[in-house]
Amino acid sequence: MEQDRVVNKVLRDIRASFKMTDSDAGILRQHLNYVYGAGWDDGHHKTIHYANKEVYQCNKEGHIINSFPSATDAANKLHIDRTTIYLAIAEKRMTRKGYYWKHKEEIT
Repeated sequence: MEQDRVVNKVLRDIRASFKMTDSDAGILRQHLNYVYGAGWDDGHHKTIHYANKEVYQCNKEGHIINSFPSATDAANKLHIDRTTIYLAIAEKRMTRKGYYWKHKEEIT
């Protein structure tokens, strides 16, 4: 189960950094399970699909203004979070800086 693995890892990392009773850890585990179930898994699978694929930065009109070997390269060069790019591609929405992002197969 992916959810159990993720929740256990996060809980272990938090417990290593903060003193926590077993009771508090149980409550935190419930909250982490809720957060995971509320969409983390969906967002993770949307973004992982786009790893290591060439991406195009487009303006508001949809014209290509830049291309990058991957979303990670684009994020590093533009000093933004790569997840922003992944989600903009997956949800076909504009980023807050006013750009659309596409993969090669989406360019017509």
